[in-house]
Amino acid sequence: MNMNRLLRLFLPALAVPLIISGMSYGMKAFSEPEEVEGRVISYSIVKAELLNIKPGDMTLYIIAVEEKGRKISIFSKDPVPAWVFGKDIKAEIIFRGGPRGGAYWLLKLKEVR
Repeated sequence: MNMNRLLRLFLPALAVPLIISGMSYGMKAFSEPEEVEGRVISYSIVKAELLNIKPGDMTLYIIAVEEKGRKISIFSKDPVPAWVFGKDIKAEIIFRGGPRGGAYWLLKLKEVR
């Protein structure tokens, strides 16, 4: 057996585990809705084009929630009332994106305290 033939046989066998292990680190799996509870520490309204989101003329509402020491930016296409700023909320969110980034999107604002 020559070296080229050995490489053709064994390289794919070596590559598959490396690809699979890289996928587990580099990509977020399909996201299920999750619940977040925390204080709204930031509130903003921006045009989507400023964040390179299409369509650019869409208005986005972004709230940042602090939950157990982590800060989560949550985007919404639907209006979020400004009075949630500084309040404790419970919301249902989902992660949308791929290996190069993504965002949490608001599905439902369940409770404001």
